[in-house]
Amino acid sequence: MDGDRSEPGARPMAEIGDDFLRELIRKAHAPPLVKRLDAFFEFYREGVMVYDVRVWNLLDALRLILHLSEKSWFTLQHVEQFTLLAADMFDAEFR
Repeated sequence: MDGDRSEPGARPMAEIGDDFLRELIRKAHAPPLVKRLDAFFEFYREGVMVYDVRVWNLLDALRLILHLSEKSWFTLQHVEQFTLLAADMFDAEFR
């Protein structure tokens, strides 16, 4: 059935687009979970700093992700923000 929107799980594109835009706006207005101050990184949970650390190189950054992944407060959003900040710090490109 071409164009049949009554199938379970089928959603109009406009609805999907609206959800995507709402998520982008929410992320843009959310306080950062990770901040970089020179070679130091601060990690936040609910606006409160919960961890700070100096990172010397990319291998250090990877080790830190492994270490922090054991923490209950560490989320995928922390990984995303930290990865982008660390990549920028060490001029790394992801392809």
